Parts: sequence; C-alpha cells; structure tokens
Amino acid sequence: MTTDSIFKIASMTKPITAAAVMILAEEGQLSPVDPVERYLPEFRGQKMYLSREGDKVTLGPPSARDYHPRPAHTHIRHALAAAPRASKTSS
Repeated sequence: MTTDSIFKIASMTKPITAAAVMILAEEGQLSPVDPVERYLPEFRGQKMYLSREGDKVTLGPPSARDYHPRPAHTHIRHALAAAPRASKTSS
C-alpha cells in the first residue's frame, strides 16, 4: 500500500472521529469537557427536552445541573467495549 492509496472504509465514522479528537486533545488543541459550540458554532443555542404535557412539549437551554461529566476512562472503556476490572484486595 502506498501513501496515496484509496480504499473503502465502512461504518468507521465514530472510531476515526474519536481518534482525531484524542489526537487534538493530546496536542492541547481541544478539550473534551468544552461545550461543543466552542468548536462548532452552529450548535450554539441548542435546546433540550424539559417536559411534556399532552401534546405540548417544553424545550429549554441545558442548565449546569444537566451536565454530568464522566471520567475519561469511562468513555474509553465504553468505546472499547471492555468489561470493568475487578478490584484486587491485598491479603
């Protein structure tokens, strides 16, 4: 294979995007905890589902209480579909 070879990749958007994000984060050009609109201004002003009463749906901006950051290892474990390790106890 040469550096300019073209080949088909199917269903690889998420892994390639994840690898690109990890590279950018490692280089300090992107932070995974930043709001998405910092990098994609088109997403500014997004609203989320708040409630529903009959046919009326209420949307509103997400609040700080709606944001639940998780440690990076949680996302990596999910992405790799690895089972959590059992903790070792010293005896």
